[in-house]
Amino acid sequence: MKSFREKARICGSFFYPQALPMNLYLYRHADAVKTVPDLSRALSAKGRDQVMRMARFLKGNPAFSTDEIWHSPYLRAKQTAELFAKQMDLKCPLVEQEGIAPYDLTERMEGLLGKEQRNLLIVGHQPYLEQLALHLLHGDTAGAMFAFKKGAMLCLKHHYSIWEIQWMLTPKLFK
Repeated sequence: MKSFREKARICGSFFYPQALPMNLYLYRHADAVKTVPDLSRALSAKGRDQVMRMARFLKGNPAFSTDEIWHSPYLRAKQTAELFAKQMDLKCPLVEQEGIAPYDLTERMEGLLGKEQRNLLIVGHQPYLEQLALHLLHGDTAGAMFAFKKGAMLCLKHHYSIWEIQWMLTPKLFK
């Protein structure tokens, strides 16, 4: 017997692409040490603390649920994703994803997201995450809309081809 979600996916996708809601969590990597090269900067003690506080707040919270975690190839994003998943006791796959480095273009990701029907956490960088959010919400990346501080997370919901902001959390909320 198929679950309600499976039935809705089968029936809903015929009439409406992306018939079921999808939550997209955009998580800027936490604070990192100031070293070079940029690609291999590790999380600082402050950054590890930011991740653990975010995880403590979201663990068991119905506002957060992910089926997979994508992170950039940069060490600080990978460490943020791994530590967050560990602190949350998440059993979902962690995937290193090309195309989400700080200055990558967002169009490739929009194409990948159009194929998703599951909740997804992307751990990345500025200005990429802000540009992706702006692109999804109104098709344009002109102007700043979000102050994506290190360790901040933005939740967007996609339903019936519309993206909307659900919430945004910053590390300062958890001091």
